[in-house]
Amino acid sequence: MARPTTLPNAHMPNPVTEMGRAHWWNNTIRRSIAITLWVIGLLTLAVAAVLVRNHPGPWPIELEFTRTVQSLSYWSWLPPIIDFFGTFDNPTPSGIVLGIVFTAILLMGWYRQAIFLALVVGIGDGIDTLIGDFAARPRPSPALVRVDVMLKYNSFPSGHVCHDALFYGFLLFLSFTRPVRRWRYRWALIPLQIFAALNILMIGFSRVYEGEHWAVDALGGYLSGALWLALFILLYQWTTSVLERRRAKRQEEKSPGTVHPLEKKSLEAVQTVEKDMKPYGQLLIKCKEDWIHHLAQALAFSYLAALVPNAILVVGTFGLIQGKFDTQVRQMLTSNLGAGAPSQLSSFLDQVLGQAFGIFAHGSAIAIFITLVLAVLFGSLFFSLLETCFDVIYHLPPRPFLRRHIVAIVMLFLFLALTLISIVVLNAPSFFLSLLHIVQPGDTPESNLILHLAGIVGSILVSMITFEAVYAMIPHRHITFRTLGRHMRNSWRGAALATVVTQLFLLLFPLYSRYFLGSYIGQVAFIALLLVFVYVSQLILLLGAEVNAFFAEGIRVPKNDLITQASRDEYR
Repeated sequence: MARPTTLPNAHMPNPVTEMGRAHWWNNTIRRSIAITLWVIGLLTLAVAAVLVRNHPGPWPIELEFTRTVQSLSYWSWLPPIIDFFGTFDNPTPSGIVLGIVFTAILLMGWYRQAIFLALVVGIGDGIDTLIGDFAARPRPSPALVRVDVMLKYNSFPSGHVCHDALFYGFLLFLSFTRPVRRWRYRWALIPLQIFAALNILMIGFSRVYEGEHWAVDALGGYLSGALWLALFILLYQWTTSVLERRRAKRQEEKSPGTVHPLEKKSLEAVQTVEKDMKPYGQLLIKCKEDWIHHLAQALAFSYLAALVPNAILVVGTFGLIQGKFDTQVRQMLTSNLGAGAPSQLSSFLDQVLGQAFGIFAHGSAIAIFITLVLAVLFGSLFFSLLETCFDVIYHLPPRPFLRRHIVAIVMLFLFLALTLISIVVLNAPSFFLSLLHIVQPGDTPESNLILHLAGIVGSILVSMITFEAVYAMIPHRHITFRTLGRHMRNSWRGAALATVVTQLFLLLFPLYSRYFLGSYIGQVAFIALLLVFVYVSQLILLLGAEVNAFFAEGIRVPKNDLITQASRDEYR
């Protein structure tokens, strides 16, 4: 007789349980295979390092392979391609590319991805260097094969190959992760993915072709890069899963609050009214009610007042890094900082920088110290006023007086660092073109179309980075390591719009100054030109903030303008 607690078909297997067991078993098998292959690869690398250490000379097959590869120079189309990848992956260009990509990922708010990219490249290259010091294999000799450049560092494993496998391999991995797969314009990354894959494949071939490594060195670089890349991808996936579980747990703990029926009805009525009006019309009304055209006037005056103090700080910082304050450094700063300014204002900028250089070149230590302190105080006033303008646009409560000025000083130093990064970004395109022998040392943007286009690309990158940093950092919002990423993701619309409008403004401003300011003469014409240029620049800055506040932050049209709202809020 069956027991009362016995259920019908209790002896039958549960399909859900069986599927769970099968899934767990498959994952266990795949994990075991991956760990086994990784250990085999690590042992292979260790054995290869020992063999190379005991037999540092080239093996016969390596010598024959190198001579065969170098004989391909008879194909006229192949050497330029090989030289391109070999030059592009040299330490200096690779460092610049790494810095640009790292900065771009940070600006998108992907802090976890940026941190792991730095760890993958830094730790992987470091381990590769340690293996090279252990193996201590000499570079190929010109007596055996053709050697383009004689290098004195260790040959096994190839550092170029390992670096490219780590750097471009991790970027390829990120391009196939879930956040990128959900991106609407992910198809735009296909050329970059193809370039990254070609770079990984061609760098090993290039190192052998240029006579800087043997074939075993290139294979060791690929193996070393693949091992550390796989390890850090596993750590990245584990970290991501842990963070996602914590985020889901926090969301479950937050119970949604109930909405009163009257409040719900009122909210629906407001949403209906907003739907009847086009979003761009609402945006224009918000700009008018926030008085950004008047706020831009105040910002323009503050910017002009802070121009000399900021120039002193930039010159001092750049001069300390360069270790000198000579004419060459002054010309470098003038050409870079004045890259986006009209030609009519270049002489004014040169005079401002000349005054700053004179202070550091001929002033005493006490005078320089006092000047720097005053420059910090007066230079931070612009950022204090800019935060106040953003408080109006984002409808945020202002910081207390002392805290606001302390934050403004911190922002001043952050944007000093951003200025130095901008100089690197502006010079990066011409530097790469000179490495590829497309641009000659004496070429100028007026004489070389490619150099002119490269300058435009650098100006666009600098504008985008600057606007993104301003919109993410300056508004008085709760900023932590986690929320800063969200603020940066919410700032790309305004940054993109401000960048496009700025480039159009720089393109059309010479026409405006010629036909509308041509009646002014002498110093009056210069003052009018400077005021109009600075005012429109600040208006563009505030317009981008309005776009971010409206479309990304959901801040709608205020009930009244500033004065009316203040009078109705019992302002006395």
